[in-house]
Formats: sequence, structure tokens, C-alpha cells
Amino acid sequence: MDTQKLSSSFLTLIVPFLFFILFTTLPTTQASSTSSQLVENICKETINYLKCIEALEADPRTKSPKNLNAFAKDSIGLAIKNAKESLYFIHNLLKINKMTSSSSSGSTRRAVLKQCVASYKAVIGSFKSARTELSEDAMSANYDVMVAVDYIDSCESEMSLKNVQVLSMAERNNQVRLYSSIGYVITNKLD
Repeated sequence: MDTQKLSSSFLTLIVPFLFFILFTTLPTTQASSTSSQLVENICKETINYLKCIEALEADPRTKSPKNLNAFAKDSIGLAIKNAKESLYFIHNLLKINKMTSSSSSGSTRRAVLKQCVASYKAVIGSFKSARTELSEDAMSANYDVMVAVDYIDSCESEMSLKNVQVLSMAERNNQVRLYSSIGYVITNKLD
């Protein structure tokens, strides 16, 4: 009889506890799937769905955005970070090129790299303007994220015109295009 009372008491205590755990974890799971649905919906409208998912899921802020405004700010922040890393990369190439080459082809390469430095500085400025404008005027932010691609086109045009190939620049330029596309889609949805 004591065993029956003990079993009954145990069940009386454990069942509510299990329900508590079950119901307190459900909303978190639902919020997470809702957030990832926002990322998926945005990425479906960008220039490259898979690369977009990959880029946004790499950062916890953009993997599970709180809302569209925060998502816009954080994704543009990632765009700025990415462009700054590319600018740093190009600066290092310029230093290496300066030390290792004094030929006319080295001079041409330096000129192209300097154009790309100017392009990436403009990209960073454009993304920073967009981030600042998010709270003031979403359409101005939309324009600024879109214009960033024009600066990258200048870098690529200079490389093509001078027949200079720079390892990994195409991928870096495509990253700017991707972040520009992400920013454009998100800011287009802001009120």
C-alpha cells in the first residue's frame, strides 16, 4: 500500500513537471523556426539563395533575426564587415606588390589595386550610409545598398581593362553583390 501511495505521489509531482518542461520549450522552438523562415523568405529573393543562407546563418544575429528592422541593421553590418576585410586584403596585396615588383606590369597591377581600394572604400561608405538611414528613410537605405554594386563594377572594369587578375577578387566582389542584394530585399520590405 505504501508503494502505491509513493507511486501516486511521484506521478503527481512528475507529470506537471514534464508538462512544464514541454510547454516552456515549445515557444522557443517555434520562434526559431519563424526566424529561419524570415531568412529563407529573404534569401529566396536574392541573387543566390544558397550563398545567402550560408552568409546569414554564419552569424547568430542574422541567423535568427528578432524583426525586419534588426535584420536589416545586422545584415548591413555584416556587409560592412565583409567589405572591410576585403579592403584589408587589397591593402596587403598592394604592400606585397610594392615590395616584389618594379616592372611595368607591377605598376599596372598597383594601379588596378588602388582603384579597387577606392571602390571598396566607397562600398563601405555606401553600406554605412544605408545602415544610418534605416531608421530615417528606408528607401534611401535601399538605394545605398544597391549602389554599392556600382563601385564593385568599377574595380572589376579596371581589372578587365588592364587585363589584371587578382586571386580571390571575383569571389570578394560577388560577396559585395550578395550583401547588396540581401540589403536591397530587406530594405524594400521596410515601411
